[in-house]
Amino acid sequence: MFDLIRKNKAHLGDHNFMILWFEALLFSVLFGAAFHSWVVFGSMFLGLSFLLSRIRGMIYMAYVMSILWGFIAFSIAYSISWGLAMAAGGSFFLIGIKAHFAGLKKRVTYKRVLVKQSYIEWRRNGYQGWQNLN
Repeated sequence: MFDLIRKNKAHLGDHNFMILWFEALLFSVLFGAAFHSWVVFGSMFLGLSFLLSRIRGMIYMAYVMSILWGFIAFSIAYSISWGLAMAAGGSFFLIGIKAHFAGLKKRVTYKRVLVKQSYIEWRRNGYQGWQNLN
C-alpha cells in the first residue's frame, strides 16, 4: 500500500494527494462509526484507496469528496429548512471542487506520456504519436 502512495506522489501534486488521503480516512472513520460497523469502515477505505491508486483517481476522488462534503452540509442544514439545505449542500460542493482542483498542479497523465523513457516504451508498442486526420 505504501508503494502505491510513493508511486502516485511522484506523478501528482503532493499536497492535494495527502489531503485526499486524509479525507478518505476521515470519511471512512465517520461512516464506520455512524453505522457501528468495521465492514463499512473497511470497504469504504479500501474503495477510496483503490480509487486513488488509479491514474485519474485524484480527479474522481475530488468529485467524490466534494459530494460527501455537500451531503454532510445538506444533512446538517436540513433540520432547519429545505431551502437552506439545498443552498448549503450546493455551496459546500462548489467550495470542495474549488479547493480540490486548486491543489492539482499538473495534468494527470503528464508523467505517463511526456517522460522520455515512457515515450520510448510507447513507440516500441507501435504508438506513432497523435494522428493527423486531415
